[in-house]
Amino acid sequence: MWGMKEYLTQAIVLGVRPIKESDKLADLYTRDLGRIEARIIGGQKILSKLAQHLDLLNLVTVRLIEKNNFTVADIMSEEIFLGVKKDIESYRKARGVFSLIRSLLPKGVEDERLWQGLLRALRENNFNSGLFLKLLGYDPVSASCFQCSSKKVNHFFLRDQSFLCSLCHKNLSNDEKISLN
Repeated sequence: MWGMKEYLTQAIVLGVRPIKESDKLADLYTRDLGRIEARIIGGQKILSKLAQHLDLLNLVTVRLIEKNNFTVADIMSEEIFLGVKKDIESYRKARGVFSLIRSLLPKGVEDERLWQGLLRALRENNFNSGLFLKLLGYDPVSASCFQCSSKKVNHFFLRDQSFLCSLCHKNLSNDEKISLN
């Protein structure tokens, strides 16, 4: 078809949200295209065959159609990572890393080191926010607190992309910051 491209790639599901009456929008980090958003037509319907594969943290093989935007044509789960999903602390850390990626990485930026880092973190159930910040260009080792200049930073504030120490971060709600521990 004219103006339409088709892709087959692996992806990690970073998030899914409802759109319109019966569709969903998946935020995916793909091996070949980087971070993308893809529409799942009928994804909110109870009998949707695609939606069951689009759980947060799943590694999937996805066939995408691109015409102006991406649409999921077909999808199959490869790995589900139940160890991460069942451990509350691991799940919280994984969501924090995924939040970093969604907030800091523009769509369409492919990075093999980030891809390998995500796969390793999922398989080893080890999500180190500091490592992912470094992969995204924010190195906590050389950072200082935005408010007091302390060299002992332990939080990253997403809204203004700044590092904070243990004292200065206390005024912020937990959903606005990522712990580096």
